[in-house]
Amino acid sequence: MYLKSIEAQNYRLLKNVRLNVDKSATLIVGSNNVGKTSLIDLMEKAITKEKLSFDDYPFCRREKFYQGIWDLLLKKISYEDWKQNIDLVSICFVVDYSEESDEDQLGTLTPFIIDSDDNISDAKIEVIYSLSTTEERLRTWVHEEGITLSAMSDSDDLSQENKESIRKLIKKRFRDIFEWKVRAVNPNDPEDVSIRSHKELEDLFPRLVIAAERDIDESDGKKRKPLTDILNRLLETNDDDDDDISEGKKQLRDLLETNGQHVESRANEILEQIMKKAAAFGYPRPELDLLLYARTDISLEEQVLHRTELTYRESENGEELPGSHNGLGFKNLLKMMFVLTEFAVKLKNVKIGAIPLLCLEEPESHMHPQLQQIFVQHLKSFLDDAKLNNLQVLMTTHSSHIVNAVKFDQVRYVQRKKHEVNYQDLSDFSKEHPTNADFIHKYLTISRCDLFFADKAILVEGAAERLLLRDMIRRCCEEGKFDEFDSSRKKAESKRCINLASQYCTIIEVGGAFAHLFIPLMKFLGIPTLILTDLDSAERIHQKNGVKLKKVPVNKGTCTTNATLKFWLAQLKTYDTANMEKDNLELFLTLSDEEKTIENIHLEYQTEEQGYCARTLEDALINTNRSIYGLTTFPTEDDIENLVSKKTDFTLELLQKNYIMPSYMVKGLCWLNFATICN
Repeated sequence: MYLKSIEAQNYRLLKNVRLNVDKSATLIVGSNNVGKTSLIDLMEKAITKEKLSFDDYPFCRREKFYQGIWDLLLKKISYEDWKQNIDLVSICFVVDYSEESDEDQLGTLTPFIIDSDDNISDAKIEVIYSLSTTEERLRTWVHEEGITLSAMSDSDDLSQENKESIRKLIKKRFRDIFEWKVRAVNPNDPEDVSIRSHKELEDLFPRLVIAAERDIDESDGKKRKPLTDILNRLLETNDDDDDDISEGKKQLRDLLETNGQHVESRANEILEQIMKKAAAFGYPRPELDLLLYARTDISLEEQVLHRTELTYRESENGEELPGSHNGLGFKNLLKMMFVLTEFAVKLKNVKIGAIPLLCLEEPESHMHPQLQQIFVQHLKSFLDDAKLNNLQVLMTTHSSHIVNAVKFDQVRYVQRKKHEVNYQDLSDFSKEHPTNADFIHKYLTISRCDLFFADKAILVEGAAERLLLRDMIRRCCEEGKFDEFDSSRKKAESKRCINLASQYCTIIEVGGAFAHLFIPLMKFLGIPTLILTDLDSAERIHQKNGVKLKKVPVNKGTCTTNATLKFWLAQLKTYDTANMEKDNLELFLTLSDEEKTIENIHLEYQTEEQGYCARTLEDALINTNRSIYGLTTFPTEDDIENLVSKKTDFTLELLQKNYIMPSYMVKGLCWLNFATICN
């Protein structure tokens, strides 16, 4: 059996989300501050009965909450009506037990199976932060806060002043208004429920949660030493130790006991000599026929468990350094390895039917890419060695190295839209676009792309665009290009936003032949995406063995060799694409700005500028910067080939000059600056 899905409602940004959980490992990714860890936080609080604060209640639900209390206090609605209309915080676990053939193997899941239908193989468990206060208590709190009903009844409308009074009341009393309740729900009948205990829920889901803010500093100034503490716990005697570990601990204990007896005898000989010499100072006293005896009880607990510290030894000469001399990244890796080992020991005591969950929050903290790869390798080994087929991992990360180390189907992308988030299951994308998914996963793995952590994306032809774009974004900001673009639009369309230079924009170099393969994924993710590509004009040369495409200037071309442009025409569905492989260049020269945008994706390519239409980026740069290159007329193919022998050198040299940006690139960046996530 395994945890199939988790649904959450009304917790922070989790207005109404569903996370499909992989049988092995689920990786939760997304840009900063989108609520990647909120689901794990809610799960832990719900299982452990931890009280929620008013800050955990979502903004989008508060207005309705305020109005409900206001109407209740004015007796416009009954207490039961108010209770039924509250948007409660809740989390729902769905467990799939279809692979279990024996009812005895269900164990801890049994209390949550309340249906009698043999065709049902899902168990549904709801944990709800339900209303626990009464109307009388609520009115008492109102009185204690000095909110008089007479003053409140002056108006049926919830004024800002009254709203603020209610907000303060709720914030102060939120923990007293609600309490957690666990319910088993019949999957076929949501009204058929059975109240269960938190103990039963905890038995079902034994967990280890490793938060991102890990205490890993072993500096000398700290009394506590986290890594040492974990090591000491691992050394403690445990009935469930593996045979090798158990034998090692036994040998260690025997060694200490044998040597302890020798040390005790020798210590007393030395102590007796000291006592004789101390007689001149009045000890021992004649009336007390007692001698001091040194008892040295060298035990495993005192000498090893509480006196074992981690140090780092130099391999050649054996010199040691304290733990505080090592970097936080290495300590972080060590601590997680120790914690995982400790968790593996505890898992041997779980009850039948339990579904262990390992929750990791940003394990890459303080780690450079190589250590991140080492951690992923260790985690895979740990899961294999744990020998628990139903152990499931939930992990959040900002690391492209970790993302690329897991299967594409195991990734869940978190997308924020105003005051709520959605969880996108990439396994759904893989099923719908298997060819694209395979190509994209390979590409992201090779390029270490950070697509899943970006606010926006730009797909470009090659290195030249990639090198220029950061500088162009900066210049568009400094030269007021974004403001000009904003003021030129209709007021209803204009929405002020954070400048593109302050947003996290990833630039992906994919070429004109492969950019279109990313379009389905960008639509699926909803990330605002700009595609900058080339017209790549050509003409058809008819030969005996077929038609050959020859690159020519735009004014002489009849078609394009660019696969992305051809794909775009097919997406528009407003043109006859039956003859797309024939003369189509004129279509691209006449596409409107609206036709260059499909959902959250915008396409830009060279357009006519200064009486000339370029076919490539380099062509466009030379055209708009003729004075830099000593040209007085339109650039020819020979001009371009002579000036652009090496594209990288050409671009780097241009960056050192006060160049003019081609208009199509400025338009594209301005669109991206104001683009928002597609709903």
